[in-house]
Amino acid sequence: MDSRLDIEGKNKTTMDDFFLRYMKEKFKMTKIVNRNCEQMLTSILKYSTEDSRIDLMRKFLGIGDDKIKREILDSYLTILKNLPISFYKIFEESENNFLMTLDNCMDIYINKFPNFCINIESLDKLLRLCSVNHNEKDLEGLGLENKKDVFHLMKYYYKQNTSFQLLLNDFKSKIKNEENCLNIADQIMIANKEYDLNLFQIMDILKRNFKMIDDKIQLDSFLDYFVEKYIFKIKITDFLQVSIDIFSIIYADLDKLVQKMWENADSKRQGIIFYRDFEGVLNVLLGNSENKWKISEYFK
Repeated sequence: MDSRLDIEGKNKTTMDDFFLRYMKEKFKMTKIVNRNCEQMLTSILKYSTEDSRIDLMRKFLGIGDDKIKREILDSYLTILKNLPISFYKIFEESENNFLMTLDNCMDIYINKFPNFCINIESLDKLLRLCSVNHNEKDLEGLGLENKKDVFHLMKYYYKQNTSFQLLLNDFKSKIKNEENCLNIADQIMIANKEYDLNLFQIMDILKRNFKMIDDKIQLDSFLDYFVEKYIFKIKITDFLQVSIDIFSIIYADLDKLVQKMWENADSKRQGIIFYRDFEGVLNVLLGNSENKWKISEYFK
């Protein structure tokens, strides 16, 4: 339905509108529709404190406190469509411990929400909730800093494997037993480009995890680190909750930004601005976006 409305240039259906339409189509008669709507809303309010799934529906319907914006619902539905399991199963009581890898989570963020940088905003929150599997056993008591080190180093291992193999071959052939830390740091930075790591952060990772002499990393300690592989896993329900929390922060910040832009454009405080002022607001909001040309085209 939303896709069709997008094509037609119409506003999308809100959750409460969809709910009412569903009730009307299912029960037809006004009296029955009203009665069932009342019973449904009463049940949602009653049981929302006992079940997080019902409470989430309450928020999406805009009932009571902590209403969730339509844009966040759209983002939430996009995530549901891209999970490695049917979203119908997620909400079954027996499946609420279903796990997915952290890499799956980040792929959804990066591919479906490229302009939000949500992978950076959410990394710490997700890592705190992740279990870390090492050599087919869960590591206990691993702190956030250590988890982040492992996460970024594993990114290097999988994304820069050619460079890693060259180091391994040189070490085995006794061509070298150490490597300039800046060379390795550069490779780690490239592998983690989606996370905006700077050189100082990477150098701290290297110092915490490997044997270093001056500006050289001893390859025996470096290569041994990657003998066993690490896998990060998180409950899908936890991933969904973190996503909602992050999107709530993002859209709240956007609301404040747009409100400030509007107030600057509405210098007379009349609640109305001319098209030229509106175009200026959109230009500021889009920045250097390649889509700026679409403003004038859209409002022709």
